[in-house]
Amino acid sequence: MHQNPTQISGQPLNRPFSTAMRVLLFYAISVIILISIDLVKLDRSPEATALNLLLIAALSYLLNIVFLNRDHITPAKAGIAPNRGTAVRLVTGLLIGLCSALLQPISLLAWGHFKLEWSAPEIQTVFVYIAIYFFAALREELVFRSYAIEQLRHQFGSRLSQVLIMIIFILEHRASGMSWTASVLGSGTGALLFGFARLRTGDIALSLGIHFAWNFGQWICGFKGSPGVLRAVVTPGYAHQADWIGYLAFLFAMAGAAIFIHISFQKQIKPNS
Repeated sequence: MHQNPTQISGQPLNRPFSTAMRVLLFYAISVIILISIDLVKLDRSPEATALNLLLIAALSYLLNIVFLNRDHITPAKAGIAPNRGTAVRLVTGLLIGLCSALLQPISLLAWGHFKLEWSAPEIQTVFVYIAIYFFAALREELVFRSYAIEQLRHQFGSRLSQVLIMIIFILEHRASGMSWTASVLGSGTGALLFGFARLRTGDIALSLGIHFAWNFGQWICGFKGSPGVLRAVVTPGYAHQADWIGYLAFLFAMAGAAIFIHISFQKQIKPNS
């Protein structure tokens, strides 16, 4: 049977420049969706934020479908089609993310100039923030680790595709108001772990679980700029040291998570597939 020389595994062999331009167009549209929905939001309550993020995630999924159809890539190839292992990978990701998130407060508590206080949130508030951090993580996984990383991986390979996605991920978080330190050490390292999980398993279930659980765990401990279930209290004069202990604990947690994923999951994506 004659095979079209311009395709491998159903994907067009495009030149690097055209691939990069399509991925940038995909990302630009995703940012327009994000900004547009935020601009029309009249209610700034957490409940409204959760609903807006749900809408943004849904539109990000549809954006993937449009670009995937255009480039003759299946949703399964892009990692967004559930299969029989999805639930297990998602739960595993949740456990990895929560364990990683707990390492920061444990390290700070062992240091001694830090304590956690009960902030007594209402139960409905907790569920609203579960929705907020789940849909925020889902949107980012759909934007960065579905069509975009699949196209870049196919053209440039797994390692370079992760670096390129990491750079965009860092810049988006910096544009959202994060410091360069938090954007590079926090978001950049997270991007590498999430990308590794996605490419190792072949879909976004594991990376989504880690991503959501990490951010929600941070909120629980009061590390998101306001009290969560707990309130983080640092002894006056020790904030700078607390920040760096937190970063070191985070980097250690990310490294441990990557080693666990490497050992526990066989690589599902082969080079040039």
